[in-house]
Amino acid sequence: MRITLFLGMTIIFISCGNKDFTSNNYIDLSQKPNSKIKNLSDIALYVDYIPLQTFENNLIPQISDIKTSDSLIYILLSFKEILCFDKTGKYLHKLSKLGRGPDEYLFIDDFDIVSDDSLIVLTKDKILIYSLSNNEYFLVKTLSFQPPQPSNLDFITGQNSILLSFSSVSGDEPFRNLIISLNGDTLNFRLNFNKYIKKSDFVVIIRNENLSYRYNNMLYFKEMFSDTIFTLDLSNHFLPYIIFNSHGKGPTAQERAKSDEFNLSDYRMLTNILEVRRYLFYELSYKQAGHSIFYDKISNEKKEINSKSQLKDDIIGGIDIIPGFCSNEKFYSWIDAITLKTYVSTKDFKNSTVRYPYKKLALKSLADSLKETSNPILIVITPKE
Repeated sequence: MRITLFLGMTIIFISCGNKDFTSNNYIDLSQKPNSKIKNLSDIALYVDYIPLQTFENNLIPQISDIKTSDSLIYILLSFKEILCFDKTGKYLHKLSKLGRGPDEYLFIDDFDIVSDDSLIVLTKDKILIYSLSNNEYFLVKTLSFQPPQPSNLDFITGQNSILLSFSSVSGDEPFRNLIISLNGDTLNFRLNFNKYIKKSDFVVIIRNENLSYRYNNMLYFKEMFSDTIFTLDLSNHFLPYIIFNSHGKGPTAQERAKSDEFNLSDYRMLTNILEVRRYLFYELSYKQAGHSIFYDKISNEKKEINSKSQLKDDIIGGIDIIPGFCSNEKFYSWIDAITLKTYVSTKDFKNSTVRYPYKKLALKSLADSLKETSNPILIVITPKE
């Protein structure tokens, strides 16, 4: 167990599951990065491309979200279907229940993995729990609720419970987070201390108002109005994990109350957070500028990607890249088949000098084997340890 006391602040951090984070669990968002990085090899050891198997019944025109378990990959397709692949990209099955029936949904607001044969789906005013049998999903339970509707859903691994996160659209939502059992019982909650009275009927919907990720088998989450990332202990108590100090430049409820005058570009806004053993990666937007930063937990240094580009793949010569999400110590992104096929025909690819030339040749062969209508290709990055 590690206990870190911040002097001058009435906050105590108790961390039993993450002993490798440094810098007193504190990141200063106003502090300039220690260095700029431009190559993927600055933070990664390997990169692999995994083509997602293509059939007529599993075409993927747009990826809305990706989640992975130890052995499977789940693709949210246009917020309507969830496709399942194994880690080699082989297509297995899908959840497709679009409709108005008792076991159907009109829209998938969010979803998560309970186990390799069970999914939970958040849709409008209910949570649907599906179980897999003979490669087909069947509804096993429905949890209905009254407004306000949560915007995000996360399964709490090992505890058979669900974390619900609420956006602040109306201004009077009672909770920011609510923990319920798979039977719908309330286990704990975190109140909304940033209520406001709207000054107009204009509705502001913010895509990244609630962020969450998994690391080291634990769930981490952050809301827009707080500088703190929270986690949960085994008793479902809310524990602070990291403070991203915005120095008062983060969005506030008072400013959001102005609705039509609310401009996110005026504030320090985190739009993505990912964590692996060595790095905490976060994307920050401020004054119409974006910043993509790897915080190195070993050296206690911030390494920022050049704002005018992404990381250049000097490992196998693939496309320039920024991680989109992470799972099981890997960073992930994806690319359309036609984009990859076009890229490997360019002079930049042909003339690139890479660490593993044989993998560059394999990437060219992969691209040549694809059709322009093939499903996207997952990009899997193995970070340095």
